[in-house]
Amino acid sequence: MKRIIASFAAIAACATNYAAEERIGANISSDTVWTADNTYILDDQIYIIDGAVLTIEPGTVIKGAPSATAATALIVTRGSKIYAAGTSDAPIIFTAEDDLLDGSLGPDQTSLWGGVIILGAAPVNSQKLGIAKDSSATPAVDFTVENIEGLTNSPDNDYTEFGGTDPDDNSGIFRYVSIRHGGAVVGSNNEINGLTMGGVGRGTIIEFVEVFANKDDGFEWFGGTVDARFLVAAFGNDDSFDYDQGWRGKGQFWFTIGDTGLVASEAMDHAGEHDGTVDFSSEETERGLGTIYNATYIGTGSEDEGIFEVSDDAGVRYYNSIFRDFAKHGVDVLADAEDGLIDQEDGVARIDFESNIWWNIGNGGTLNTTDVLSTNAVLTALLVSASKNNAIEDPMFYGISRTTDGGLDPRPVMASGAWSNTRFDYPNDPWYIQADYQGAFGETNWLYGWTKLSQDGYLPAARESSASTATSVSATTSVADGSFTNINVVVEGELPRLFIIRARGRKLIDDQFDPNAVMDDPQIEITQRYVHNGQIERLNLPAVTGWIDREDVIEVLGARVGLSTLRPAENRPTDDETAAVAVMSLNPGVYVIKVTDEAGAGGAVQTAAWMLDR
Repeated sequence: MKRIIASFAAIAACATNYAAEERIGANISSDTVWTADNTYILDDQIYIIDGAVLTIEPGTVIKGAPSATAATALIVTRGSKIYAAGTSDAPIIFTAEDDLLDGSLGPDQTSLWGGVIILGAAPVNSQKLGIAKDSSATPAVDFTVENIEGLTNSPDNDYTEFGGTDPDDNSGIFRYVSIRHGGAVVGSNNEINGLTMGGVGRGTIIEFVEVFANKDDGFEWFGGTVDARFLVAAFGNDDSFDYDQGWRGKGQFWFTIGDTGLVASEAMDHAGEHDGTVDFSSEETERGLGTIYNATYIGTGSEDEGIFEVSDDAGVRYYNSIFRDFAKHGVDVLADAEDGLIDQEDGVARIDFESNIWWNIGNGGTLNTTDVLSTNAVLTALLVSASKNNAIEDPMFYGISRTTDGGLDPRPVMASGAWSNTRFDYPNDPWYIQADYQGAFGETNWLYGWTKLSQDGYLPAARESSASTATSVSATTSVADGSFTNINVVVEGELPRLFIIRARGRKLIDDQFDPNAVMDDPQIEITQRYVHNGQIERLNLPAVTGWIDREDVIEVLGARVGLSTLRPAENRPTDDETAAVAVMSLNPGVYVIKVTDEAGAGGAVQTAAWMLDR
């Protein structure tokens, strides 16, 4: 397997602390690692192609050069992957080439480059799902795919295609990433957003992502099934969270804030623009459905912006959230989506808003009455129904300043109803964190450290502790034939943590173990224990084997916490391709990690789990 690893020679030769610049002008067609010692400049629209994997070290900066022809962007094509796993203290930053990272670029500097586009093979509803490629056509037509907006499609390749039939498709990890000063309007309804996701599957991890000062939408989903949480869209010029073409996914802890200093034409349009079908797509399973818990959406108070626009028969559900300062309207349901107020899925209306706080909505933001929550009378009646537990009240944030005066703290004070109002029950799904508050923030302000909002002084200087400590568990045991070994991992605090979990057998030979007494082919089984409605539930996660398919990211993340390599090395020559490694985002809770041999044999094995968020 060929790899391109950035050289450290230029860094070692310099007497300064500045990162060396490496200009990227060609597509990435083989496995590649970008390191924090370099700053990477995108000179064009750079595609990761041919199943290649791009691994980006925490703390790496990638910049997009200005272009007179097409906005620079990084595009992950179908079948390829990106492993961009930053940390709260060392985020991965995508920004414009002119950004000195000193705070000199603010909310009014947008469209200085394009953005990041991830394309996957999960279902979309803009094409006829389930129909195989028509090989009789010239060229062959695949009716399960679409071409993403903002890019030029070429008949010579399929780089811009997205969609397919695999809801579990995996495009990698995109975590603790900040995308700044991008967005490009190529033409009418044809834009590059901050983070664009086309047909991305739920096997992909997307969490802790910020889009700051983007010309077009902050986040946009085109179909797919990927779940996403801890998202920030700050000071964008269009919609903060936009999904269409049948996205069927989950969201939690989404935050947006608009900038009152921007002219009306550059202010937020909607916090959420949610579209469902295209003209010929009418089956219920194709209409899409987004279910979001714990959002905090703060507008500018401008009469040109509303909270939501729902159209094209979209399914939209928001629970335990807070919306304030949108002077135009609350929820605008267009005529082609009104069926969702009545039609049900899983026994619940496809359009549903429950246990939310609403404040300063409609009529210029001066009135707080039920008749401005929606332009649709039926929805208004639903929103004010006592059974929906919606409240029109001041959520009482610590601060919502939009300048670099340290006054932005969107946590509710303890006297806020966000802590005491009736909350909508979370589903029995361990992906969701069972928060005891409404809105995107509880006691922990998770914006600290990794966001531009934090780095440029929008947040208060004091940083709250997340009540979590670094975790490392390791044990080497000898397992009898047909038996197993296990360790327990406890994740504390309010936030999910990224872990690398490893079971190695053959590599123990380098530690002076008898080659005939080590486990030949270990596999990892993880049981998650979590609390739902006061009851302890258990979930057995799929077994994990192997590591070669993610070799670069395993080595990069392992080195961050001091793990010895699994690759052959001068002083550790054993080639251990049978070790099992998982990289997982674990919610607060208790996990049992069990290791067995795939063939039922025994032997010595080291089982270990290291928390990467330190």
